[in-house]
Amino acid sequence: MALPGKIRIIAGQWRGRKLDVMDAEGLRPTPDRIRETLFNWLQTLIPAANCLDLYAGTGALAFEALSREAMSVVMIENNPSLVKQLQNHATTLKSDRHEINQTDALAWLKNNDKTFDIIFLDPPFNKGLVEKSLQIIKDKQLLNANGRVYVEAERSSILPEGWQVIKEKHAGQVSAMLISRIIKMIRAIYPGTFDPITNGHVDIMQRASGLFEQTIFAVADNTSKKALFSVEERAALAKEALAHISNVEVVTFHSLITDLAKKYEAKVIIRGLRAVSDFDYEFQMAGMNRQILPGIETVFLTPEDNLSCVSSSLVREIASYHGDVSKFVHAKVADALKTKFPA
Repeated sequence: MALPGKIRIIAGQWRGRKLDVMDAEGLRPTPDRIRETLFNWLQTLIPAANCLDLYAGTGALAFEALSREAMSVVMIENNPSLVKQLQNHATTLKSDRHEINQTDALAWLKNNDKTFDIIFLDPPFNKGLVEKSLQIIKDKQLLNANGRVYVEAERSSILPEGWQVIKEKHAGQVSAMLISRIIKMIRAIYPGTFDPITNGHVDIMQRASGLFEQTIFAVADNTSKKALFSVEERAALAKEALAHISNVEVVTFHSLITDLAKKYEAKVIIRGLRAVSDFDYEFQMAGMNRQILPGIETVFLTPEDNLSCVSSSLVREIASYHGDVSKFVHAKVADALKTKFPA
C-alpha cells in the first residue's frame, strides 16, 4: 500500500515509484485498487494513446498512463499549488510526454480543439462538473471515434444523452465508469428506377456498404416512365442481386427522394456516375435536394471501369434482340429478361 501522503505508480516503466501528495480541498487521489481496475480496462488502449487528465489533482491517473506507454498526456488543474506539485512529479520521473496547464477545466475545454483517445474525468464532487464536462466533450467532438472516458463521480450522477457505460464499478457512494460516445448510425439512400438492376448498380452498392452503416436501395415507382418490370418485380430482383450485402435494405417508394430520406432518417443520397456527361444533371439534382431538405448530402460513386458502359436501358435493348446479357446483370435478372422477351 502507498504510504500516507503518497501515491504509488502501479505498473509500467515507473512501477513502484511513490509521489508526495499534498492536502488540498476536494482532492481525492484515486485509490490503488480502483486505478488497477481502470488500467486493466484500458490495457489494450493505453499504449500510444493521447490522453487528457481534465481535473488532474495529484496526477495519479496521468502519470500511471505515461508509465504504461501512453503517447502523451495533457493535464488540466486550476489550483496553483497542485500545478507546482504536478511539475515536481514530472521532474522527479523525468517525464517528457506531458503538458501541464493551470486553468479552469471547463474554460479550457471550450477553447480546445485537440482530440483525445482517452479522457480521465475525476472532478470535485457535488458541483455538476461531470455532466458539464461531458456535454462540452460531446458537442465539440473532442473524443476520438473509438475513444473512452473514465468517470469517477457520485453514484447519483447521471450521464448526459449520447453516452453509454462500457464498464462500471461501485465503491460506497462512488461510481467508477468507463464510457464511450453513442455513435449514431449514418444511413444512406441509393434511389433509382433500376429497370432492371445491373451489375453497375450492384458495384455501387458494394462500395456504399463499406462507407455507411446501412444503405437503403430505393426502387422508384415512377409513373412518368413506362417500365419493363413492375416496381414489385424490380424490388424482388434487387433483393436477389444484393443478397450478399448484409447492410442493405431494399424498399419501394412513390414520393420525393427527400421525403424518403426523412422517413428513413438518412443523411446521404448516393448517386452513381458512369461518365462526365452524368455530372451536370446530378449536380443540379444534388443542389435541389439540399434546397428542399437542408442538411442532406449527395455522395457520387463510380463503378468499376468495365461496368461504366452498363445501363438498364442498354441491357433492356440487348435483351429485346435476344442478346446475351449475363455479363451485365445477375443470373436471376437475366432469366427475368428472357421471360419478358421470349424467343
